[in-house]
This record gives sequence, structure tokens and C-alpha cells, in this order.
Amino acid sequence: MKTINVNTSKGSYPIYIKKDILKSSASLIKKIYKHEKICILTDEKVMNLYGKYIESYFEEEGFKPLIITVKEGEKSKSIITYENICKALVKNGFTRSNLIVSFGGGVIGDLGGFVASTLFRGMRFIQIPTTLLSQVDSSVGGKVAINLEEGKNLIGTFYPPEMVIIDTNLLKTLDERFIIDGMAEVIKYGCIIDKKLFEFLEQLDRDFFFDNMDFLVERCVSIKKNVVEEDEFD
Repeated sequence: MKTINVNTSKGSYPIYIKKDILKSSASLIKKIYKHEKICILTDEKVMNLYGKYIESYFEEEGFKPLIITVKEGEKSKSIITYENICKALVKNGFTRSNLIVSFGGGVIGDLGGFVASTLFRGMRFIQIPTTLLSQVDSSVGGKVAINLEEGKNLIGTFYPPEMVIIDTNLLKTLDERFIIDGMAEVIKYGCIIDKKLFEFLEQLDRDFFFDNMDFLVERCVSIKKNVVEEDEFD
């Protein structure tokens, strides 16, 4: 397991990267969180693929997970969805001592993080990103937000998670368009910051990507960590 620590103005948090680490996610969280009540926020597609697995992993560790599922896509980053999630948490007896796990792509990370940063003036928050773009970019750092009709991410905060858990095997169930979206960010890192990474990417095909996805994700997370630590509010 690769561990990368990110330092922010609110303290340091670890990013764990490993194939099949999803199976160990609940045990990692249990080391820092002692309550039974926990919220897992996800979208319909991720729920259909992995919902029964992650629920069982958390129950095996003694948690009582509340799973909140929203529709896939940017439309879920809305004030209405935000309000519905807050109401569900209040109705189910959550407090500021409890924890939200964002289990999904960038939309879910932004949405869960914004709920966590504002409800009860701040809840605990962890990310388990499931897309390439969220693994190499949006889960690293503390930018969380929701959208308005006037534009994306106009209501937001800076709220880093307490932990990020990256299971690169989750990328195997991604639609190809989401791999392409994420690879655009990976290539950007290579062009701007890391010549060796760019040269490595020149060999890339689908099989090469999946054979080397741990290295690619680790390298990009390390680059993004350095950018965040230089200016986390940029």
C-alpha cells in the first residue's frame, strides 16, 4: 500500500493507494472513527456496482451505515439535492461528531464534502474516489462545492478530508469516456510538470494503462499534493 500525506492549513491527512483496498476501507476508517453511525454518499451507478460490497465491509467492522444515493451527474450538485441530504442526516440522528464517506466520482466528492463542511458547522469527511479524474485530481485537496444555474461550483468551501482511500481496481468498471476524461488530466501533469511521466505515457494503450494504473495514480497524486501544498486555495 502506498501512503501519501498531504499537508494543509487544517492539518495533514493520508491518501492510501492500493488495488482492492476497498475491502479494507472500513477497517482503515475504524482506526480514526469510533462511532457506529456513518453515512455513505454515492450515486446510482456506483451503488449498483459496489453498494452491496461496501455495505457489507462496513457492517463487518461494526458500523451501521446509512447509504444515501443520488442520481449520477452534475445535476446532483444542486441546492435541492444538498438540502435533501442534510434533511436525511438530521432525520437519522446524525451530529457533527459523525462521518460522511463520499464514495464516487468528483460530483459525489464535491457534494459530500460540501455537506460535511456546512451541516452542523462541520462534520467529519472521508473520500473514496471511483473515477480516474477524481483519483488523480479532485479528491486531492479541499475544494468542495455545489452548482447554481448561473454556473458550476459557485457555492463552495475549502474543506480537506480526513483520509482518501484510492482503490485503482475500481477503474476497471469505468466507461471508456471516463478513462479518457481522467487521462486528459494525467497527460496535463506530464506536459506541465513531469517530462518522464509524459514520455512514459507515449507507450500508452488500454492494456498498458491497466498494467500500470497504480504507478500512474501514485505519480499524479504526488504531483497534485505538491501543487496543493504550495497554494491550497488556488
